[in-house]
Amino acid sequence: MKYNLPTIFDSKVEGRKRKLYISSRMTGLEFYNFPAFYAVETQMTCEGWDVVNPARIDAEHGINPFRLPLGWDWNKQPPNTTYDELLERDLGELVACDAILLFGDWRNSKGANIELAKAIELGLEVYEL
Repeated sequence: MKYNLPTIFDSKVEGRKRKLYISSRMTGLEFYNFPAFYAVETQMTCEGWDVVNPARIDAEHGINPFRLPLGWDWNKQPPNTTYDELLERDLGELVACDAILLFGDWRNSKGANIELAKAIELGLEVYEL
């Protein structure tokens, strides 16, 4: 298991881009931490990875934290979703990846720790930013 930053040298195998799932805390952070997820996605895309970003997946399913009312309780789940639904969808994406990158406050995230356990179970490479 690696716990270092993946580089451009890690991003390709047999001529194809490798898939990297990014994981960190979302619940309890303003805008569900979407800005940090998008920043890490951009950074790792520039390093040559095919990035799987849970924030982007949420956005593609209609979750837009930037349109929630002022004073929104970021400890609540987004409207019309449940924690279990979101986690199940994300784990479904994780299984198709080659590696996982943990960043930010991931240690204090129930979901990121579940994703890490699943990644280890699947034998994925593990990186930390």
